[in-house]
Amino acid sequence: MTKLFESTDSIRTAQALFFLNAAIWLAFGVWSLVRLGREGSGQSLTLWIVAILMFGNVGAMLLSGFGLGTRQQRFF
Repeated sequence: MTKLFESTDSIRTAQALFFLNAAIWLAFGVWSLVRLGREGSGQSLTLWIVAILMFGNVGAMLLSGFGLGTRQQRFF
């Protein structure tokens, strides 16, 4: 096993950063939906797509964070 897989501190730090990144994207996504609900913009389809992509980023960051905890090589 390589040294990268043995260092639990670096894995926990990376997981925490992925979860923090997911929380930030979640806040941006919710803020985007709230803003979309308040303002009747002519570009509402574009704003919906951007908000959906932000929630996709949340899912990807959570998946990566939990995947690092499993210590499978594909997540590294």
